[in-house]
Amino acid sequence: MPQLLKDNQCSRDNHDLMVRAELEAQIFEEIQKLPPQCRNIFQMNRFEGRKNKDIAAELGISVRTVETQISKALKILRQNLAHLIPTILLLTSAA
Repeated sequence: MPQLLKDNQCSRDNHDLMVRAELEAQIFEEIQKLPPQCRNIFQMNRFEGRKNKDIAAELGISVRTVETQISKALKILRQNLAHLIPTILLLTSAA
């Protein structure tokens, strides 16, 4: 019986990994659909950990423009990924 429990746990872990991979793929796909400047600024901020003022200086734009583009990206992503929220909540509560 203990082996069966381990197998079930392993199966659930594998399923969770597959679901997480699919979620990541869908999120990445939606990020790629963002308008080019919006996507670039969002990625610099969220994935590279760059500060708004550094992004603004590199791109030759105002800090306010950087803030606006990040807000725009988050709004679009929230709208386009809203259907995934129940799945994300299930995965995070199971962890």
